[in-house]
Amino acid sequence: MITTSSGTHDCGAQDTYAAGQVERFAATPSDVKVLLAQAHKLRALLLTSADVLVLAGILPAASVAKIRQGKGSIDTAGDCVALAALFTKHADAITGKVPVTASHLQAADAVGSRLLRVLHPSSAKRPTDKELVAASDARDRLWTLFERTWEDHVWRAGAWLFGRDVDQFVPLLMSRVVGRRAAPVVAPVPPPAVVAAAPTVAPATILAAAAA
Repeated sequence: MITTSSGTHDCGAQDTYAAGQVERFAATPSDVKVLLAQAHKLRALLLTSADVLVLAGILPAASVAKIRQGKGSIDTAGDCVALAALFTKHADAITGKVPVTASHLQAADAVGSRLLRVLHPSSAKRPTDKELVAASDARDRLWTLFERTWEDHVWRAGAWLFGRDVDQFVPLLMSRVVGRRAAPVVAPVPPPAVVAAAPTVAPATILAAAAA
């Protein structure tokens, strides 16, 4: 969030939206059929489970009925996102009652969101090159603003809070989080062997032995 004379703005959300506008110009990815197959499978699992939970009085019937409406690939993608959000909202009441896990919800949300970004209605008007240039320019400008805001405000605030450990809590943009390497295991060094000293022979004993 940044505050300007015109109010408070969420630069991250705005940049995400601008990037999505540029994606409208991209060709449909080659793996869209695989994504759709995953979406149909997850939708069937979540929607069937949702019906059971409606009968049990756990989920609101109106919410599930609204999700069930519509048809087509874009609707399937939207259903995955909506079902994941519905199950997450009622997670405490749902746990252990249907064969739906957190991994299913994460997958449904991810696949549905991905498809919503790349699928286009068959009747949609193809954007012009001029619109592509404008969308790309807006995306780049927002990213620059977001980058400056992060460095000037977020990272500095983290440095004030965490001191030298700031990078562990507020990483720099575009940085990759790398786990700490485990310390090398050093085998213990055995103590040196103790060598028994030779017995000391008194001089008188040596002289008596020589005289004999």
